[in-house]
Amino acid sequence: MNLSNITSCQLFDNMDLAITSLGMVSSVGYDVATACAAIRAGLSRPVGIPYFSVLEEETHESMPLIGHPIRALTDGFSSVGQWLQMAQTAFRDLLRFGGIPDKDNAAFWQKTGMTLVTPMLDDSRFMYVPYCQPEQIEDTYLKPLLVAMGCPILPENVNLVSEGHRGALQAVAEADTFIHDRHLERLLVLAADSYLDAMSLSWLAEFDRLKTKNKPTGLIPGEAAVGLLLEPYQKAVRRGAKVLAKVKALALEKEKCHYFSDQPNQGRAMAKTITAALSVQSSNKPFAGDLIIDLNGENWRAYEFGTAVTQVPQHLLGEYHLLTPAISVGDTGAASGALNIALAARALDRDYATSASTIIVASSDYGEVGTLIIENP
Repeated sequence: MNLSNITSCQLFDNMDLAITSLGMVSSVGYDVATACAAIRAGLSRPVGIPYFSVLEEETHESMPLIGHPIRALTDGFSSVGQWLQMAQTAFRDLLRFGGIPDKDNAAFWQKTGMTLVTPMLDDSRFMYVPYCQPEQIEDTYLKPLLVAMGCPILPENVNLVSEGHRGALQAVAEADTFIHDRHLERLLVLAADSYLDAMSLSWLAEFDRLKTKNKPTGLIPGEAAVGLLLEPYQKAVRRGAKVLAKVKALALEKEKCHYFSDQPNQGRAMAKTITAALSVQSSNKPFAGDLIIDLNGENWRAYEFGTAVTQVPQHLLGEYHLLTPAISVGDTGAASGALNIALAARALDRDYATSASTIIVASSDYGEVGTLIIENP
């Protein structure tokens, strides 16, 4: 691909953002340290979902679908209820992990904005769920979450990104402007999603997207919530915060031939974002580090990524180390982008990443794609 073809990308290559705290809850850990260690070790805790069955072709018996629930935490909740339970837990973990000032510290929190990352709200997945509609989500999710968190983030400093898998990357792209325009000092990104409510499972089954014994190519549904604290680098240093990683470059694009379109996915938009992000690297050598992506077992995602990497110039992308966290936690939907950023930041901070920078690639069902590069501070 000629570099002149990447001009349609939104490229952010002069960002001054540091990641200073993380929080996470997933099926393999109720805090970011445990979850990252479990995913790094390849651990997984799949179980049968008792309220959703699939037909076993050989025996003609109904068997529980296999999924990755967060046991006890989300039991008895659905959709927004699940998001609220998980987001609160991830937020509390972020406070502990980064040594963040107490929730009663008004001076700190009134200078903090928040972006909530959710699934796409106007698609067929939530067609029959009134409290997940765009016009209702502020009252059903945003306001209750602020109350539950108990910190004085001003409601006017809360933003919503409803993009699915790429949502966290979009939130990072908007962070600089959001912080500057609102006269803030930092941004909290909270992403939560669950594919394990009955409506989402029915939606996935309708499009034949679930992995079963009879269908080995499909996704295993999961759920997670992740928190990221983003601060301008110099402000973070002055605050005395520990910088886990810095944002190096970010590229966003829209794939016209997405999963729900009439045309097969070509991976061209993803190739553009990878190429654009890597083009700002200062090294003369091809990238040869960790590449974390939301591959989940579905053919279309594998085809998109496989096609994309063949279109990235070889002088930019070398022998990368591919990481696919969905193997451990299933497909976590809108939480996956933030989860992959947290995994990358943790690896860089703990010095077990394979290079000084890591690529995170995300792709939403409706064609929103992005590539983010973070690096050692």
